[in-house]
Amino acid sequence: MIRRRFLDGIKRQDWLAVVTDLVIVVLGIVIGLQASQWVQTRQDVETERRYLKRLLADSNSNVGALKQAIGVNDRRASTLSSLAAALENGGPAPSQADLSNVMCRWFIQPAVNVRRGTYVELVSSGRLALLRDEDLRGRLGLEQAAHDEAERLDLLAPAVFQVAAPLADYREWRIVGTGAGTGAGASGVDCIFDVAGMRTDRRIPSVVAQLYRDQSTHKAFRQRELDAVRATSARLSQLLGRPS
Repeated sequence: MIRRRFLDGIKRQDWLAVVTDLVIVVLGIVIGLQASQWVQTRQDVETERRYLKRLLADSNSNVGALKQAIGVNDRRASTLSSLAAALENGGPAPSQADLSNVMCRWFIQPAVNVRRGTYVELVSSGRLALLRDEDLRGRLGLEQAAHDEAERLDLLAPAVFQVAAPLADYREWRIVGTGAGTGAGASGVDCIFDVAGMRTDRRIPSVVAQLYRDQSTHKAFRQRELDAVRATSARLSQLLGRPS
């Protein structure tokens, strides 16, 4: 109808009617675009909030996982420090159970189940721009970098394996527990150490010191990751209006 009136106005040279119809058309287009943009903006805000909640849940989970891993590194380092002191001054050594927990499995770092799925999804889908807060995006990037650095520590394992080779002369492996099928207790493989023999080997204090450094290094990198996660979590809590 407007198109017909517009053409009729031109034929009659009724320029007022032509301009009026043209303004109506332009206003209709502008209003339609604004309404569409408003709907899209509202959807983006709702989507962003869902992502913020998921990121906060990931962060809270990661804080617990990283603190647990750091605790394992701390306990292992403490046992190694006690062993180093015992080898140096002849004092009491850690228990065989403590030595087993550290030196039979020193090369198995505690599993850290860090949840990165939400951040990876945002990056891979191109939706990271939905997070309007520039500070948050920066913190997420720093957190990812700290995580990648901690994961690369696995590259050090072969060198530490080589360093720890002299321990094999003083380590005896054994099967422990009641065996499969009895249901009376756990079974597996454990080891005991000849601490007296280790005291006579000048190589061992250096080995223990380097194992201690390995645990301290893992702790330091995981602590850096934990600090980054906590910074992200604090910002997410602010954006969601929750106490950090």
